[in-house]
This record gives sequence, structure tokens and C-alpha cells, in this order.
Amino acid sequence: VTENQFVNLSRAPGNYTAAYRPLVEYAKENRIRVVASNAPRRYVSLARRVGRQNITDSLLPGALRLLPPLPYSPASEPYASKFQNVMRGLRSEPSYTASQGMLDAQSLWDAGMAYSIASIFTESATDSSSLKPFVFHVSGSFHVESNLGIHEHLSVYMPSLNRVTVVISPCEKTAPSSSKDAVQDLAFIAAKHGNLGDFVVVTPAPDT
Repeated sequence: VTENQFVNLSRAPGNYTAAYRPLVEYAKENRIRVVASNAPRRYVSLARRVGRQNITDSLLPGALRLLPPLPYSPASEPYASKFQNVMRGLRSEPSYTASQGMLDAQSLWDAGMAYSIASIFTESATDSSSLKPFVFHVSGSFHVESNLGIHEHLSVYMPSLNRVTVVISPCEKTAPSSSKDAVQDLAFIAAKHGNLGDFVVVTPAPDT
């Protein structure tokens, strides 16, 4: 397919050109396999409506090959707490509580990505002629910070898998980007960044 067809048929996000296209084009030029690891959005929306435990009853058999094994694991307490805190911040409502369906949908994103990663290694194990794969997975930091989300589901699908997490953490902009103070904001703060990943890269806050 052409690039325009790919972008349209895959319903690529609005920031595809800036955020994703360089990686995809690099992989194409170097003949590196690219795997779309997300569960299809329509099934994530379904999980939000009917819940994690009931999603199987609402699917046609062909849909199962596009999803992780069902039912997937529920969100852990630390992950659920983090999710609720983020949702409250996004809504600027300290008392807001996201529905269980929203949390189930979020967990399906994580389970789907984790299962896609694990499947690459499973496929490789059945092919004696292939080298052990190296997977470079890109996701939003929320899905992997503090060994939660994708990590928790990978621990179910492939407990012995060695993995390293690199988290990109934009600093909070407290001064104009051209000022000396803004550069000082790039400091690594142990209390804030220490448990996010194996490596944490602190970057300037994006311009808005």
C-alpha cells in the first residue's frame, strides 16, 4: 500500500508525521520488521462499554486473533490508583473517579501490547533458523512507568523475558525556554524520576 493508504486505513493519529513516521521510515529503509502492537480501538471501546469479564461474549470468533488471551488480567491496585490520579488531573476534578469500564479499556491497551511483544518471542522460538529477536517497543510512558502496565502483563505472558525500560520525562516548564532557569529545570530529581524506569531521560517541556 502507499503511505497515504496506510495512514488513512490505519487511522493514524494526528501527530503521526512528527512522532511516528521517522521510526517507520527508518525501519522500512533498513528492512526492520514493524509490529502494530495495539489492540484494535473498536475492541478497546467495547471493553469500556461491557467490561473486561464480558467482552468475550460480545465478540465474533475472528476477533479473538486480534486480542490477547481473554479474559486478560485486571489492573493492579498501584496501576488503578495511578490511572485515577491521572484522570483527576486531566479533568482538574480532585473528586473525580473514572469508571471501571475506562480502567478495563486502559488495561486492554496494556495487555494487547504486552501480548504482541511476547508473541514475537514465541514465534521465534519455533524457528530454529532465526536469531533471538530484539524488540524495541515504543509506547506512552504511562504504559510502562514504575514497572506497571505492559510490564505486569508481560510477567504473565513471558515471566522470564529480559527487558529494559527507557522513560522520556518532560520537565515542568517554569520559565521561558530561552532562559537560564529553564535549562536548570532539566535536573534529574530522584523523588520524581527515580522509580520511573531503568533509564530516565529528562527533556525540555514541549512548546504549546
